[in-house]
Amino acid sequence: LGKILILKQLGMKRLMYLKNLWVVVVLPFFVSGCLKSKDDPFDYNVDIYVLQKNNEVDGVTEAKFATYIGIYNPIGDLASAEVNGPTSMSMVKTGINAYETKLADNEFSTTLPQGVYRITAANSQGQVASHNPSIRIDKPLGKLVVESFEYNAATNTVKAKWLPVENANAYYMMYSLQSSQSNYYRVNNRYIYWHDKDEQGVTRGEICLDGMELIAGTPLKIAVVAGREGEQGTLMLESEPLYIKIKVNEESSVPQ
Repeated sequence: LGKILILKQLGMKRLMYLKNLWVVVVLPFFVSGCLKSKDDPFDYNVDIYVLQKNNEVDGVTEAKFATYIGIYNPIGDLASAEVNGPTSMSMVKTGINAYETKLADNEFSTTLPQGVYRITAANSQGQVASHNPSIRIDKPLGKLVVESFEYNAATNTVKAKWLPVENANAYYMMYSLQSSQSNYYRVNNRYIYWHDKDEQGVTRGEICLDGMELIAGTPLKIAVVAGREGEQGTLMLESEPLYIKIKVNEESSVPQ
């Protein structure tokens, strides 16, 4: 690859990968703009995409889909949130200023989601704001095969190599700063966007964990993600995750 990305927390922006440059994508698919001041009218950021899960049934890959929605207000509070869409969905609170839809197995369907989702949220002062994003995915993704996925403690890096995925036009390496296998919220995910404007098939990635805000004693969740980005939404397919147990030195935020 020639370069290793050093992870750092960025503001709420979706930054693109340009040739020979790797950047962090904090909100991969957000609807509203960034909130900068508490004096601004009440609003919140919306993160929405379709998640695909592949299951092997009698040697045949069966794809199922569900729409994920996460909202948060980084400079204020969220007291309530609800969503109405083509399918029945409910939102749960994940923090003082965040809500998300919980993707239970029974919420996945063999039909690609499409339609308008009305999201309504209020703060503790009773102010209300709504967003109406639409989703329309034209093609499912194929099978995601990760050939290698490992953490090197000596260099503090994670390397992954994967095969091209049918219908994918973007690839990511996802990590979660606050993750455990029993207490995991998707709204905490961060993404590294891998794409070269001169290449169609990016099949490997390498990231360095130096500079990341870490939580001692909890596993860091990392996964390879294939995506299909379009004008009316993004479809995502995740690999099986890699969990790295983090120990933080008192004088450093680098995992030991």
